[in-house]
Amino acid sequence: MKKTKNNNINFSFNPYLENHDTGIQTYILNLYDTNCCMDSIKIGVVGYSATDFSEEKARSLIKEGIQKIRSQHSGEPVIVSGLTYLGIPKLAYDFAENNHYSTWGIACEKAEDFDQYDVDTKIITGTGWGDESEQFLNEIDILLRIGGGDQVYQETKQAKNKSVPVYEYELESLD
Repeated sequence: MKKTKNNNINFSFNPYLENHDTGIQTYILNLYDTNCCMDSIKIGVVGYSATDFSEEKARSLIKEGIQKIRSQHSGEPVIVSGLTYLGIPKLAYDFAENNHYSTWGIACEKAEDFDQYDVDTKIITGTGWGDESEQFLNEIDILLRIGGGDQVYQETKQAKNKSVPVYEYELESLD
């Protein structure tokens, strides 16, 4: 594991961790994270990335979803998304910034080819899209889905199977 500036963690730095299940990685992160997030609730936000949609409607749904989560769960929100600064992750990070929430980005190496939000904690795991899903789901307390494609629906299904509370909002694609 390599901790870099701004709490960035790259598991592919250590071949032992790269080739083992994310349970070890999660344990290390939980030890690392114990002091910073004791009274927090990590909200994983997923949805469209490259698909065209109404940003105004999406912003409204993100706000509504996070307000609903806050009314039903205690802890200061930490917004966790896919690191890239586009689509629903971008809007979620903008909401976090406007509300002074901490941010995490969890993505695979391919995300390095896209604009990224300057998150407080960055985790790169795996090489291809979807490789980060297990790590992402291990890190969050709640999932907020705003629209989305195949990977988003797969992560939502996995979250439900893990008994992670899921808040879902439909958002029409304009493509």
